[in-house]
Amino acid sequence: MKKGVNHYKLSKNGLDFGSGNIVLDKRLENLKTKINVFQQKNKLKKSEFYDLLTKPSEQDIPLSVFDCSLSPLEGVVCFLKNKRMTYSQIAKVLQRDDRTIWTTHQNGEKKKVSLDVSSNIIIPIDVFSDRTFSVLESATNYLVSKKGLKIKKIAELVGKSPITISTVYQRYKKKNEKK
Repeated sequence: MKKGVNHYKLSKNGLDFGSGNIVLDKRLENLKTKINVFQQKNKLKKSEFYDLLTKPSEQDIPLSVFDCSLSPLEGVVCFLKNKRMTYSQIAKVLQRDDRTIWTTHQNGEKKKVSLDVSSNIIIPIDVFSDRTFSVLESATNYLVSKKGLKIKKIAELVGKSPITISTVYQRYKKKNEKK
């Protein structure tokens, strides 16, 4: 290791800042504190936090799950349940109550809809963790701001009218201003 350079790595035991004889940079200490607060707030073990950081691709949501008769939340929950996640894991990731996730999954299953997961457009699961916004509002904002898609194209991809998607996006922006 080079002297004066902070080395750290992510492991299942949390952040490892090296051998202990390197003076930690204030930013790394701040990062470690924020990670600990996040883990405590979300009741995550260090290994669960590690899994969230290192395995996001398994939990990312294909846009095509929104193009069916399920509600956006039902689509996301059913997709994640099909990925063998537990209700508790889904609830933690989506920042919702376990009972809400269970009920949403049961309602989705009653509709007997086959989810299309063929979309090349993927939405990271953490986009849906802010409860201030609905699932469709969060997805629309992500697609507009991060992917650069137009409202008309999003509407086409999710099987909704452009007016609906425009309204959803305006609602997101209005709520975001109040934050």
